Amino acid sequence: MYCKKLKSIVSRIESIRLNINNEFIHRFDKWINENTTDRERLRLSPIKMANEMGITQELSMKFFNIGKEVKLFKAVAFYTCQCGEHFQIFSFSETQCINGCEVDIMKNKDKVFIYFELLDEVEELENTFGNIYPIDYITSEDLGSFNGTYDEYELVIGEEGAKKLLDDSVYNLEYKEISIIHISDLHFGSSYNTGIDNKAGLSGINNMKPDLFNQFCKKVRTISPNYLMISGDVTSRNEEEGFEEFNKKVANLGIDNEKIYIVPGNHECDRSKKSEQGQFALFSSYTTLYKTNFSKENYILDEGSKLFIYGFNSVNYRNDNGYELFYIKSEEFEKLEKTYDILNKEYTDFNKYTKIALLHNNLIPHSNVEVKEYAEVLNTYFIKYKLVDLGFNLVCSGHKHEEVIEKHTVYKENEENEIILASVPSLCGNVYNGKNGFHVIKILTDDKFKVNKVILEKYETTNLHEFQLKGEIKINL
Repeated sequence: MYCKKLKSIVSRIESIRLNINNEFIHRFDKWINENTTDRERLRLSPIKMANEMGITQELSMKFFNIGKEVKLFKAVAFYTCQCGEHFQIFSFSETQCINGCEVDIMKNKDKVFIYFELLDEVEELENTFGNIYPIDYITSEDLGSFNGTYDEYELVIGEEGAKKLLDDSVYNLEYKEISIIHISDLHFGSSYNTGIDNKAGLSGINNMKPDLFNQFCKKVRTISPNYLMISGDVTSRNEEEGFEEFNKKVANLGIDNEKIYIVPGNHECDRSKKSEQGQFALFSSYTTLYKTNFSKENYILDEGSKLFIYGFNSVNYRNDNGYELFYIKSEEFEKLEKTYDILNKEYTDFNKYTKIALLHNNLIPHSNVEVKEYAEVLNTYFIKYKLVDLGFNLVCSGHKHEEVIEKHTVYKENEENEIILASVPSLCGNVYNGKNGFHVIKILTDDKFKVNKVILEKYETTNLHEFQLKGEIKINL
């Protein structure tokens, strides 16, 4: 299709007027093969092409516009914020960057940069011209002084042309939405947060405050999530009473058990046992209704939504010289890779699935001051690089009872890959700032099921102990 679409450009009236002929097409083909990588072809710059081919920038911009019309390219828009953040946009409505800057895109078209994604694999174009020689030298002044911004495209191809250029990536883009609630650190049992300073140890005053989990249930019914993920510490100190209460409470959520994924936290670990099976025996026995990392089929796969959720045990506990060490075993990744081999054969488009990793401990330090060594997972760098290599988009954790959300760029073999690390506050355990909370994760994919945006809605308790939406973070990938 690459060759067919390239040749179709030549016969268009606009191309004839601009002298975009067979020779021009062959020069472009030579440039795309010799001067670009597969990754660069996802974000081609007409300005870069013009400067390297020695043609005017205006001609290059018009050529890409024609290429978009024959579906050789898809135009994509990126915004450069005043804080330096450079992110893809999918509408011209006001928004926020990941650093919290208010962005009015329509008033700042000169900060919207247009790039083009090559939609087809490069094929060998039959050469009917023989050797392709460089064209006559053009001075830098003749090339032009464009940057490739939206307002410049309005000048070159007109306001309607510029709008049409982005009709399938900004203006008329339709998203498929997956909604997932993420909670952690419920601490049923002796550490459940009643919200009352009960130093006297009175037993008859706990009904003075609305039950936090019941308040959470009310909010869940208004959200109607596709899935629920729980990052551990559902009980306190591995107490059976906490497990029993957890199962009773979760039954009231109205979410199918097979759509609930739970991983163990440090409060589900019996430190008196040496084997992993012994340490998490109670957890395994009380969570058979749900998906866990100990389940026979230890993942959630939604073929319709192209979603894959996989949990890890980050509480591989070891006491070394008095220090508590937590890590994820390399054997877990070996097991995951075997699962990948099976799923890649069964689902030919598995590489396009949105992939979420769920664990208890954090891959990033928290801002609170805590004098405790080895609080995070020890093999963080290995885990991050491995997850990126396996195509994961999002890592969800808990443990610290505080919220931290970061987008990390991982550099691997001359490629940049982004992954979101989201640590959720405690749902109904004790918290440092008095604010319990949870996240609603909305994953927006395009018609090719490519993840374009992740919206993290942040809920926290009010003074009346009700959960309320306190804000959202939009993260473009």
